[in-house]
Amino acid sequence: MEEILEDIPSSAVQKAPSFASYALTRLTRSARVRFERSSSLSEEEARLLDHGIYSLFCDCLDLGLGDEAKEILHELTVSAGERRN
Repeated sequence: MEEILEDIPSSAVQKAPSFASYALTRLTRSARVRFERSSSLSEEEARLLDHGIYSLFCDCLDLGLGDEAKEILHELTVSAGERRN
């Protein structure tokens, strides 16, 4: 769990009480699985993860953590793109 929390931008964790921190942690974990394992996921698994990530992103928006959620997804997509190159 600490490893996952380390990957969330510190500004996001500092702004987030426990449930909000949980939502950001789940978003980070799900997105990381999606991006790191994209080549080994079936179409159905990728689609299910995408739906889950979208739902978690919407939860973050509802909690007022849209900027933090966008930052997490941006950092993970940039990181995933760098690994492909």
